[in-house]
Amino acid sequence: MKESKVMSKHHVSSPELRSYWGITLSTLSQYVLEGMPKIADNVYDLVECWQWKDRLQEERSGRTALTFEQTRHARAQADLKEVTLAKERGEIMTLDEVKNIWSKLILAFKGKILILPTKLPSRIAACQNQNEVRELLDEACRECLTELNQMDARSFVPTAKVRRETDFTSLR
Repeated sequence: MKESKVMSKHHVSSPELRSYWGITLSTLSQYVLEGMPKIADNVYDLVECWQWKDRLQEERSGRTALTFEQTRHARAQADLKEVTLAKERGEIMTLDEVKNIWSKLILAFKGKILILPTKLPSRIAACQNQNEVRELLDEACRECLTELNQMDARSFVPTAKVRRETDFTSLR
């Protein structure tokens, strides 16, 4: 008899179990359909129900984690295929290729700037005042920048990589 009294301490009614777990009647009914143990109509063993719920949550979280990892893996594979295809089409370049293009553009610009001391002295000597010198230097600098802006980045890309639809305007 003592044993049944101890066991009865763990027995709870449907409203009590819903209150402990903060769930609705329909959620409790769903749990019963999913296999939650019950002693009789509206009578549950609280310990067994907690154990069942813990197993259910472990199972669901395991499935969720697996589903998440499978989805992440599938996305990564799809992204990799897109990148590979874009490389094959010549739509994207490697970091080294971009660095190489920028290096060539900068070297070309450097050449334009470094020629100024050779190109300008005779013109500066002909200036009558500081304002004329300032205007001459401003014009020379703007001319260099205009030439840089008009450089075609495609001329620095290996011919196998150049495609008509590639947008190089961002390199200008």
